[in-house]
Amino acid sequence: MRGVVPQRSQSSLRRSGSTKRSDQHTPGGTTPLTYTSPPAKSGGRGREEGIRDRPEHTAEDRALETLRRMIVEGALAPAAKLTVAALSKRLGVSAMPIRAALKLLEGEGLVVSDPHRGAWVRALGPADIRNLYRLRGALLSLLIPDVVRHVSDAELDALAAIDARFAAAVAAGNSFEAMRANQEFQASLVAPARNPDATAVMSRTWSMVEALRLRLGFGPERLARSAASHAALLRALRARNAAKATSLAVASSDNAMADLLARAMAANPAPGINRTRMGTRRSAGGSRNPAPSASSA
Repeated sequence: MRGVVPQRSQSSLRRSGSTKRSDQHTPGGTTPLTYTSPPAKSGGRGREEGIRDRPEHTAEDRALETLRRMIVEGALAPAAKLTVAALSKRLGVSAMPIRAALKLLEGEGLVVSDPHRGAWVRALGPADIRNLYRLRGALLSLLIPDVVRHVSDAELDALAAIDARFAAAVAAGNSFEAMRANQEFQASLVAPARNPDATAVMSRTWSMVEALRLRLGFGPERLARSAASHAALLRALRARNAAKATSLAVASSDNAMADLLARAMAANPAPGINRTRMGTRRSAGGSRNPAPSASSA
């Protein structure tokens, strides 16, 4: 079985009202993917210009959501220069919400900034993947024992229902839906720990995970192994076996790290560059600029 690269995330599938099939060229081969999207709203000016479609949110909220989606889906490529003027024009909003959104995205690890050089999309290399998953593993080690201590049977039933959707998506080969269900599973898994600070950090790492998966995809049988791991974890949680549940959760995170590292090495055999790419890069406004150097956090 060959590796799978999701073409785009669920949020970006709202542009058409049809079911499509595309053959994806991946580091591991060509894998056909199928997805279905709901009808698009009429009168829109394009994907990123949809920032105006949700008046219940503030301009800053909408700018943050739109820029995060553009980075995660690759519309703003790794190492792309992010200028407030260009993004303000592109999204049709003022400069203030763009500046605020960029600061929040820097906190999520998607953007890097320098007071003298500006901001650019963070290019995640192998060292960043290791750091990201070591952080996630440490958080799971902290949270899962408390999950076992506090989780209710009703919460476990709800978690099992989410996992059933994940398993069904994996069986159907729908990597987009599997990613969405897995995100919900991970959030629901750690919520009963009653540690909002740690769960907030865990949640903030998801955008980087999603960006990496959309760019690199999944290795052969990775999603199937993840489904089996979820099932074993649920059994350990129902048995209130904290040691077993923690070991399974951390092992699953470590396996995800190994899979992404393998995909990253296959996609780019050259040594990884953590935050920037040497040479030149295209800015969000279309110009080419020298890439500033920065060390990994």
